[in-house]
Amino acid sequence: MKTKAITGMVLTLFFVSIMLSNMVSVKAMEVDIAPATLNVNNNAGEWITAYIEPTVMFKDTFTRTEWTPHPAGTWQPGYSIGGVWAFENGEYSGQVPAYTVGLSSAGDSMWVNYIAEVKIYPIIASGAPDYWRAGLLFRYIDENNWYMVHTYDHGIRLVKRISGVDYVDLPWYTDFTVPSNTWHTLKVVVNGDPPRIQAYINDVLKIDYQDSGPSISAGKIALGVWDEPYPVHIHFDDVIVADLFGTVLFEDHFDWQVILGEWKVLDYEYQQIANWYIPGARSFAGDTAWTNYAMIAKVKITDDGWGGLLLRGNADGNTYYELYLQRGGRLQLVKTVAGVRTGIINPYVGAFADQWWYIKAVIYGGHVMGKAWPISGTEPTTWQVDWSDTTPIASGRIGLITFSWSTTQLPVYFDDVLATDIDINDINVDTIQLWHTDYIATVVSGSALFGDHDGDGIPDLTIKFDRAAVVDHLRLEGITSGDVELTIKAQVYGVWLDDSDSVRVIAKGKATF
Repeated sequence: MKTKAITGMVLTLFFVSIMLSNMVSVKAMEVDIAPATLNVNNNAGEWITAYIEPTVMFKDTFTRTEWTPHPAGTWQPGYSIGGVWAFENGEYSGQVPAYTVGLSSAGDSMWVNYIAEVKIYPIIASGAPDYWRAGLLFRYIDENNWYMVHTYDHGIRLVKRISGVDYVDLPWYTDFTVPSNTWHTLKVVVNGDPPRIQAYINDVLKIDYQDSGPSISAGKIALGVWDEPYPVHIHFDDVIVADLFGTVLFEDHFDWQVILGEWKVLDYEYQQIANWYIPGARSFAGDTAWTNYAMIAKVKITDDGWGGLLLRGNADGNTYYELYLQRGGRLQLVKTVAGVRTGIINPYVGAFADQWWYIKAVIYGGHVMGKAWPISGTEPTTWQVDWSDTTPIASGRIGLITFSWSTTQLPVYFDDVLATDIDINDINVDTIQLWHTDYIATVVSGSALFGDHDGDGIPDLTIKFDRAAVVDHLRLEGITSGDVELTIKAQVYGVWLDDSDSVRVIAKGKATF
């Protein structure tokens, strides 16, 4: 199996039982194959299965509540585990008063050897003492068992804590300055048991230490902020954990920019909790260069508040399309340019207060479409909002918006935000074609199935092609062995998209592994 992202879609092909008269079948591994039983000696009734999935441009399920701010409790005399942790303007913020420690952990306690990286921004007010510490903890078990590398105003230090006992006779360097009010990147590589620990600041190796004595063999990561005798405020961003082979185990880029409102991640949801009527509380993510895309999110409106999606938002956060659930059970489309709002259409979709609903939008050129439905229901077959803008906003990022004028209408909840470059349902199945150097076949009639075959939360399309047609075509081209690249082409809104994948053809009698 091979999956590649291209302009327009991701295509995964599972070519099953490709067999010419002198070839044996090749089967992809770890796939969901239909039919389950294949007769490799007979082409009749067998097919090639392909899965088409849109390219994911942005996805956030708000599982960053995996970040666990630790409750207040004794860590060592004069310290407590806590602090105030919040998501601020696309970054993760940790604040503690004087003589206090704040820790926030994430990840898997079974992680062993890995690379952990984070960007750190110490915030020091003008005239305040330049005194701070910000740490990246690794093989973190709990408050009393961890390794940590921390940077501070004049250096870097490695500390180990086991059963509440600090081992402080580890590398500690003070021969350089780490400036405040600017970003620096801290990276740690941990490998072995006892581990070899390497620490980098801005990709420059600062610590290379082989641990000995008591050690910790596995654990999560954590972020730490603390200071004495002054309060400290640190921002973190772009947390990435990968194994030593480069496979990403965990990442969080905190990629929402708040324009108005008080937005927070709580209980695996994104919530807006402050009163804002016109122009609304807004939070943006994505790229201002995005043009055509589909967006879907879950939304729950408290009482008769309003909330929904933003499309093609500009960098200033004052130009965009709004598609939101409005009091009275309506789905409202508004175009806002430089803060000036123009209502377009607001069809009735049903009562939605205090229920989870889906809102879905597609924007393509000047064509804006939208629909909304309860998550316990069925997606409408037609667009409830369908409007063509003669002077469209050309491009912009995605966002979320809420309106309220009373605390009884708060919070507004969002979850499972997904943006893709096409809505998979907009692929015209009748146009799908399989090609090699030229046309081979169209989709087997009745075989197209819209769903989510791999359960990754991204809608996809399963299609089938007649295997005999592919076999005959390859035979006519004189292909008897080797990798053969096949291409699927399809139309979305009259525009042709395509992607390719390979099938290995092996001569009959040779092993297939």
